[in-house]
Amino acid sequence: MAKLGASYSLADLGVDTSLMNQELVKPFEKKLDALYAQQNKISDKYKNRTIPIAAQKEIEAINKKITDVVEQTQRNLKGVLMNEKMIKQARLSDG
Repeated sequence: MAKLGASYSLADLGVDTSLMNQELVKPFEKKLDALYAQQNKISDKYKNRTIPIAAQKEIEAINKKITDVVEQTQRNLKGVLMNEKMIKQARLSDG
């Protein structure tokens, strides 16, 4: 298959994809959930208010952590980042 340029899917390799989701992805989802909770706390605190520089830097740090977790999954999970100036959320894009 490799000589033909074809790749194997997880099913072709006999890997139980439900096991992958339950045991391998869950820890990453839990990390993201904790980071999203931090985002929401900041969002709630500064809703309809000017965001201080210190809070903007905190949001930037959380965004970096989210990106790191997503990269650890080879982007199999999609992250949601927060714009530190406007408290708006957007999906971490592919690429």
